Amino acid sequence: GEGVFLAAKAAGMGRCGSCRKQTQFFCYVHQTFVCTECVVTAPLHQWCVIGSYRKWVQDSNYQWPPRCPVCRVDFDQDDPDPSYAVR
Repeated sequence: GEGVFLAAKAAGMGRCGSCRKQTQFFCYVHQTFVCTECVVTAPLHQWCVIGSYRKWVQDSNYQWPPRCPVCRVDFDQDDPDPSYAVR
């Protein structure tokens, strides 16, 4: 019921906006929960900043344009193939 929903929200959990799976990841750009599968497969989130819901509640600011967490280079949104970010 509603108690379970409130406990999950307090723990930083929610339902993915696309597939409805439970997740702790949150799209800062679209302000919706998103699971790891939908981050990879949904074109909507290919350039989004994804993090935990708890961190977003504490501080909703984020780097734009998105930056690679490994090499710290800004992603090029004009690149038709964003997969270079995971090479």
